Amino acid sequence: MRFTLRHSVPLMLFACVLMVAQDGFAQSRGRDREAPPTSIDQATGRVLNEAIEFLNMDQYDQAREALGRLNMQRLSPYETGRVEQILATIEYSQGNYPESRAHMQAALDSGGLNEVEMSQVRYQIAQMLMAEENWEEGVRALEAWIATAAEPNSAAYYLLAAAYYQLEDFDKSLPNAQRAVDLSDMPQEPWLQLLQALLLQREDYRAAEEVLEQTISLYPDKKVYWLQLSSVYATLEDYPNALAVLEMARHAGLLTEASDIRRLADLLMVQNSPYRAAVLLSEELENGLLEPDQRLYETLANAWVPAREYRPRP
Repeated sequence: MRFTLRHSVPLMLFACVLMVAQDGFAQSRGRDREAPPTSIDQATGRVLNEAIEFLNMDQYDQAREALGRLNMQRLSPYETGRVEQILATIEYSQGNYPESRAHMQAALDSGGLNEVEMSQVRYQIAQMLMAEENWEEGVRALEAWIATAAEPNSAAYYLLAAAYYQLEDFDKSLPNAQRAVDLSDMPQEPWLQLLQALLLQREDYRAAEEVLEQTISLYPDKKVYWLQLSSVYATLEDYPNALAVLEMARHAGLLTEASDIRRLADLLMVQNSPYRAAVLLSEELENGLLEPDQRLYETLANAWVPAREYRPRP
């Protein structure tokens, strides 16, 4: 099983550069002493804003050309960090992940980012390593980020769990998948899917049952989770609940395939309800959901006989 990893470089970097550039203009107009380290020279700020405008219009070559007019040797560490961040986003927008990572590393090395910004960039580097399916380096980068981040979020733990899953290190994947779900009031569907898969792989059916119940509460219209929960109950030999789950799914209009109805009928037979099984199969045969074949008629016969119904129903 493969899990889709979603990545994004926050576009707020653009807004931050723009806002700081404007603040820098105001400071430079009214200052009587040397500007603080977080100011941007007025001419540099115009270039940065021009590059951002091109970038927002997906005009990447023009954005690079604008930044190319800057003399990087004369920029402050703060300005250098902003330039490298914009270059990183240009490369990322075009799918050039190694080049984007190189610019992000250069932003880190510039000495112009504060602690919060450095943490954000390190997280973005880890994300891009994952996007490249460079799982081992991505795991190392993300583990390092989590160890230093003030409040690692659920998405980070899911990303780490998914990477370990790709490396087939399921023992390390599971606690991170659990952490991703536990940290969120509304865990995303892929996080629950991964946790469920890991628990089923470990044959921890009781824990998987709880995850599936949580998933159904959040995504009640997804038939697959009802079927999986019923299967888990059946594996635990809890046939009353296995049946109840499928019946609720049918009442919700989710059992739309012949295999679903046959499965429900089988559980009714297991629970000594042959009459209900026979009625169910007969109704769905009339509705056209079930195709008449030898197996179906054998099942119907096996249901009607213990139900003491020996004559065809009118």
